Amino acid sequence: MALDVLRSRNSMGDPVADGPFAFKPGDPNGFRVRLEAPPGVSLRQTNRGLRRTFRSGSPTLPDALDVGAAFNTQSAPLGDPDLATYDFAPWLHDSRGFRSRLEGFTGTGLHNQVHRWIGGDMAPASSPNDPVFFLHHANVDRLWESWMDRHGRNYVPTTWSLIQHTPGGRRGSRRTLRSEWQQGHRRNPCPQCDDRLPW
Repeated sequence: MALDVLRSRNSMGDPVADGPFAFKPGDPNGFRVRLEAPPGVSLRQTNRGLRRTFRSGSPTLPDALDVGAAFNTQSAPLGDPDLATYDFAPWLHDSRGFRSRLEGFTGTGLHNQVHRWIGGDMAPASSPNDPVFFLHHANVDRLWESWMDRHGRNYVPTTWSLIQHTPGGRRGSRRTLRSEWQQGHRRNPCPQCDDRLPW
């Protein structure tokens, strides 16, 4: 099935013409994209075929050597010992650690590079329109699980470290922050950090 999903080729971004996700304008039950996120625009409704622009944003996909490099925690120059840690303060896109390598902000983009290579509907915020999205993200989850099996389930930043890195020194207990989050009145205590609090 995975090969059938990618088999549909349309290098110019026209609707997919063959395979299980081919666009058939006269078939109301055929595969259609219903929401899209063009650059600089919020989600908007549409009714069109799935688009892919292979190799438009990246000439290659990550391979086994790239995955091996993301798990190589040997001393430099053979590896990167920081990859044994999930993330480092200030938890930005270019922070050291496994998260940035997995996402593709540093090193080979195990996550981002696939989105860029497939292109089309796989590239913008509406990338779940492409069924390959789910196959790809299952693989990203598999890689993350493999990393956690090796290094433990030490997810950072912790709530306390987010509070410590808050501009202006916002203070609050873990319970208070969790309560705000759960009540829907959450305020991001660290705007420069990822928009997730891991508890």
